[in-house]
Amino acid sequence: MYRVLLVDDDMIVQMFLKDAFHWEQYGFEVVGEARDGEEALYQVKRLEPDLVLTDISMPRINGITLIQRLRSEQAFD
Repeated sequence: MYRVLLVDDDMIVQMFLKDAFHWEQYGFEVVGEARDGEEALYQVKRLEPDLVLTDISMPRINGITLIQRLRSEQAFD
């Protein structure tokens, strides 16, 4: 099962993403949520998700910067 981290500063969007799909039916498990990129960086280190689904426009660290930082800090094959 693939582990998913949802990142969005809008709690309603987070709830929608979490509830709108039958994640388990497709081999995914939502293991965590974050409200901004800074919290997401912490959650990625703690939860080690396989997939990060992120909003682009967020406070503190936006989604683009988050992905850039994750790519620079992680070893990808």
